[in-house]
Amino acid sequence: MKPLSTPRAHVPALGLVLFGLLAPQTLAQSKGKGLPSFQPVPAAEALDGNRLVQASLLLDHDALVPGSTALLGLRLEIEPEWHVYWRNNGDTGAPMSFRFETSHPGIEIGAPRYPAPSRYPHDISLDYIYETEVVVLFPVTVGDSVPRGTATIDAQVSWLVCKDSCLPGRASVELETVVAPRNAPSSSRTTFEAWQKRIPAQLTPSNDVRMRWNDSTLVIEAPGASAMTFFPYESDISPQPLEPVADGTAKGAVLKVRFDTSEVGEVPVSGVLEVRRGDRAAFFEILSPGR
Repeated sequence: MKPLSTPRAHVPALGLVLFGLLAPQTLAQSKGKGLPSFQPVPAAEALDGNRLVQASLLLDHDALVPGSTALLGLRLEIEPEWHVYWRNNGDTGAPMSFRFETSHPGIEIGAPRYPAPSRYPHDISLDYIYETEVVVLFPVTVGDSVPRGTATIDAQVSWLVCKDSCLPGRASVELETVVAPRNAPSSSRTTFEAWQKRIPAQLTPSNDVRMRWNDSTLVIEAPGASAMTFFPYESDISPQPLEPVADGTAKGAVLKVRFDTSEVGEVPVSGVLEVRRGDRAAFFEILSPGR
C-alpha cells in the first residue's frame, strides 16, 4: 500500500534529520521568526528524543469486520514540559510523520484526522503543539475479501520533541487484531470518545458561525461565544495570518485575523476554528469566503 503523505516542515532539511539522513543533533528553538540554529551533540544524547515520547496504536473495536470501517489511533505520550507539533508546526519545529503497513492489501489506512492543537507563543513567534498526550485518528477500511484470522498494522513514526531545545525521535509500533464477522467496542473506547471531541467538524449553518472579509482582514463572528481561536493549516495550502500571536485568539464573539493583501484572494484561508460558549468548546474546519 502507498505510504501516507505528511505535512512539510517550515525548516529546510529538518525532515532529513527526522528520517536519520543527517547526523543526530539537537535544534535550539528560535527566539524569533526564522530557522532554528543547529547545535550538534553526541549521538547518544540525540537519541533521548526516542525516550521522551512513547508511541502506541489503538483500535476502537476488538476486531476488524470485512466490508466495514474502523478507527485507528496513534497515541503519543509526551514527557512533561515537552511538546510535539501539529500538522502546521508554526514558526519553529516540525510536524510528526508516519508510514503504515498492513498484513493484508485489503486493509487500508486513510488520511490522518488531527485533533485541534494548543497555541505556544514565544517572543514574537508562535507554534501549534501537543503537550502530555495526543491521539491522531485514522480511518481503517476493510475490504470484503479480507480473510478471517489474525491481522497486523505496523507504523513507523517520527517526531520532533521540544522544550528549550529540540530532539528528533522515532518508533516502530505494531497492533495485532483479528478479522471477524462481528466486533464490539474495545477497551480504548473512552480514549477515542475523548479525542474525537477535538476533531474539527464541517461547519454548517446550524453552528451559527459567520465569516466575511473587511479588506484583508478575515472577520469571524460567532454569536454567544465567550472566546475563539484560529489554527491555520500549513502554508502550502492556506495563507498565514500576518500577526498570528496578536490575531489568532480573542475573547468574545468576534475574531479578526489580518492577512497580507498579496496572499489572499485566489487561495482561501483554511484551518480549524475553536469556539467556546460557556464551558464548552467546539471545533470546526473552516474555509474563508471569496474576497
